[in-house]
Amino acid sequence: ILASKNNDDDNNDQVKEEMLSLRVNRLYEAGEEVFISYGDLTNLDTLVDYGFVDKQNTQNKESIAVRMLRYPTTIATIDYDGQIDSGAIASLRQLFANDVEVDQAHARLRDEQENGVRNDVTVSPSTSTTTTMSLFARPISDRNEEEVFSLLASALDGDMDEARTGAKEASLPHINDELVVDYLTARANHLEK
Repeated sequence: ILASKNNDDDNNDQVKEEMLSLRVNRLYEAGEEVFISYGDLTNLDTLVDYGFVDKQNTQNKESIAVRMLRYPTTIATIDYDGQIDSGAIASLRQLFANDVEVDQAHARLRDEQENGVRNDVTVSPSTSTTTTMSLFARPISDRNEEEVFSLLASALDGDMDEARTGAKEASLPHINDELVVDYLTARANHLEK
């Protein structure tokens, strides 16, 4: 029943026994449409679970696979505002870092810790070990950043083109799948940010 109702994040709903109850967070005029909230779901979640796509979904996130020869695939998640998750960026920085850049990053963290700038990271003096996220959370060199973001831009462009091509194919008369067109169009627009 609830899945067939309209969507709005400002309302709560619940089903008790044989009764449907909607609790609203504001006053409505007579005849005004009331929406329900599906929660903080991505467009893929609402498409698969409820059969719709919200083109203005502020909770939407899209993932891309960043692939390189001889390295594991890195999955990068792009938030609604276009921010790429920091964990994926740190992983890519590590993959592109040369030995000199890694040594400089370790030295920078040690200096920051000794000067009281960073207390959240422990760098072992004997082994110079630290977590990847801490070591590569910030840019380590211009060269490294250029490599990382060139690869991310290439992966984003590829996935964006793939989504647009898929939307065109899904709109062909013999397919004509409006939900897939909506999802892929929203995905392409999201990745374009």
